[in-house]
Amino acid sequence: MRTQGALAASFGFSRHRSIDDSPAPTLDPQFAEAIEPGTLEAEAIVIDGLPRPALAPLDPPKMTFAEIRREVLANKRFASRLLISTYRLAQRCNKSVVRRAITHGLHRIVSLILRAELPPDAAIGPGLRIERTFCVIVHPATRIGARCVLRHGVTLDVRFEGDDQAPVIGNDVQFGAYCVAIGPVEVSDNAHLQPHSQVHYTQRATSLAAQAALSQN
Repeated sequence: MRTQGALAASFGFSRHRSIDDSPAPTLDPQFAEAIEPGTLEAEAIVIDGLPRPALAPLDPPKMTFAEIRREVLANKRFASRLLISTYRLAQRCNKSVVRRAITHGLHRIVSLILRAELPPDAAIGPGLRIERTFCVIVHPATRIGARCVLRHGVTLDVRFEGDDQAPVIGNDVQFGAYCVAIGPVEVSDNAHLQPHSQVHYTQRATSLAAQAALSQN
């Protein structure tokens, strides 16, 4: 009889320990590349009731002005440079009340103009690249590794209002346009998600394929 961990692995997730004490599943990079647009539930990328991962740092990284400058210049578009600049400055200048008010206010104005949400509380590693800023939505509790690429329409959010369990993204991850990751899911290093891909976490598997698989022990 197949174990639930083996069944989860068959759906593109890697597990390192038994179901009783294991962290939340990791989206395998090879499987992520194979995701077709809008086929989340059809491909059964839904895992039931597993604990939240805790791999990325809780606090935003402390970057020097030289590191921020290199990161900003690595982005080709002016809007991307502007959004990342104000985001990093708002993170760095948070000790003084006056500086915090100025930098956070400036970042909020820029975010409203560019129609993007990149809150300073979100922990994002160095080397962030944003191809296009339109409708990029990142929840404050989201944790993203280094050298990640976001494109327009990417949404990294929680399942419902008041929840603080947001996605954990590894290093060197690339999101195609309008990718969505919701809830306490973990995307492993070097994953490339195709446009319109969706990665959800729900208390109950919603696709028939996932329900059938997870019901076997």
